[in-house]
Amino acid sequence: MAKIKQKDIDFILTSGEGLKVEFKESPNHIDRTMVAFANAEGGKIYIGINDHKKIVGLNITNDLRSQIQNIARNCDSQINISMEIFKRILIVEVKEGVNKPYKCKDGFFMRIGPNSQKMSRNEIIDLIIKEGRVFFDDHSNSRCNIKKEFNPAALKRFLNLAGVTTDLPSTDILLNLGAAEKQGNKIHFKNGGILFFAKDPQKYLRYANMTCVAFKDKEGVAALDRKDLSGNLLDIVSQAENFVERNTRTGFRIKGFKRENLPDYPIEAIREGFVNALMHRDYFEKGANVLLKIFPDKIVIDNPGGLVKGITLRDLGKKSRTRNPLIADLFYRVNLAERIGSGIKRMSDLMRQHGLRKPKIEVNDGFFTIIFHGPKQPEAVIPEIAKLSERQKHIIRYIQKKGRITTSSCSDLLKVSNDTALRELLKLKKKKIIKSNGIGRSMHYTLA
Repeated sequence: MAKIKQKDIDFILTSGEGLKVEFKESPNHIDRTMVAFANAEGGKIYIGINDHKKIVGLNITNDLRSQIQNIARNCDSQINISMEIFKRILIVEVKEGVNKPYKCKDGFFMRIGPNSQKMSRNEIIDLIIKEGRVFFDDHSNSRCNIKKEFNPAALKRFLNLAGVTTDLPSTDILLNLGAAEKQGNKIHFKNGGILFFAKDPQKYLRYANMTCVAFKDKEGVAALDRKDLSGNLLDIVSQAENFVERNTRTGFRIKGFKRENLPDYPIEAIREGFVNALMHRDYFEKGANVLLKIFPDKIVIDNPGGLVKGITLRDLGKKSRTRNPLIADLFYRVNLAERIGSGIKRMSDLMRQHGLRKPKIEVNDGFFTIIFHGPKQPEAVIPEIAKLSERQKHIIRYIQKKGRITTSSCSDLLKVSNDTALRELLKLKKKKIIKSNGIGRSMHYTLA
């Protein structure tokens, strides 16, 4: 264990518990945490820090250290640990086990986010089957030169989103986050670290991208817009959100004296959908990537890899398990993921609050698919503006249906002269309900 410094403790206290960090006020039930870390990817137990991230300290004696060493030795199989003292905090580092699954007197435990959860019979069997398999995101990637490929701006953005302030060197931060590891005298990115903090992640992980397509028709034949998203995972999330907002409609209504936007879909639910896809996809699968498809009546997200072994459709929203624990942990730290498996329920709640049915989930041919159905009547919302004239309401309905209106088509719609039609359009423009686009003969109006 590298000698810990005050800056490291400050960083750990700020960032809190996680996949590889546990706080304990006392050594009670420490065997459960040891077993959970050994069955996962290893981690550190900080004894003398409570759940509220406050240092309470403890009396560290040789007897205490011997007691903890005996607890590790008496697990089945013996767990490899090392200990370090920092002031009145005892730090116990648990190595990832090579003889999984490990068991203590209370049973088998697995680390899920910041929690040590007791494993079911099927989960124990699944772990035995997968013993020795390397998690994609936790695999060290020596091809990527961390000195040349590290993106300081990406780390700065991540820390800002996570609400963490530190003056630790970048490599120490990456090591503390589990995004890199030290091998001898060299530090290497893990694959998960590349996906968040490298300048060009797709240079090393070329299938780690996302494709977005918007279709004109419900059958998915005529594409209106397409974009292949690349960059780090936080960049991809931002780009995907922009694509959805660009290719779905937003109606509006006037409430009091304020205009209220009413998009077809709650963007938070769709974001949750593609973040979950990026987090849970099978990155070992190199023949497919995450695909987001927008149709006139629905949004579909296809995720290669299907369900994680040991999880069924019935378990979704009840059990939490991920194919990529490091990626999931990093998304959680910037508040883009839940640690308790509540993503499906959250998406369902957001859709229902928006007046839409809950998402439909399908699993087939190695893909996990989530379908967000849009409004039953895919026309934009008619604004409830009592003070507008019937002519103006007629114009708005026309734009909502057709997407735009010209002075000439407005004249035909209202059966009035071009001058009268233009006056009505300018009144709506002055109210900032519509806006003008183009010049000369190409001049037309759309919703503002």
